[in-house]
Amino acid sequence: MEPTLLTKECGGVLEQYQIKHHKSSPYYLQGNGQAEATNKSLLKILTKMVTNAHKDWSEYRPLALWIYRTTRHGTTGVTPFSLVYGVEAVLPAEIEVPTARMLLDEARDRKAELQELDGKREVV
Repeated sequence: MEPTLLTKECGGVLEQYQIKHHKSSPYYLQGNGQAEATNKSLLKILTKMVTNAHKDWSEYRPLALWIYRTTRHGTTGVTPFSLVYGVEAVLPAEIEVPTARMLLDEARDRKAELQELDGKREVV
């Protein structure tokens, strides 16, 4: 295998650490579209929350991500949180004062739901 330009420029660092360098395209059409849609949604959320001439946006980022992950998406009909963990997120306030949703959740069969989770992910 002939040394690439990167290997020559880095003074053999890739060879020294036995790193295999593979060229790849940074553009993946479907992935970029999904990232753009997510970024657009996060921007909308942040725009509604940010004050003080947009200087404090970074303070709201964790909350904006939580909102995005626990909101039902129109395309999939489920929340990203439920796709990862198999259940809907529980707010701390719901632990102190159980809501109707929490009382209904107690009656569910969690084992069966976890077994159905893989099928749900495939459908989405």
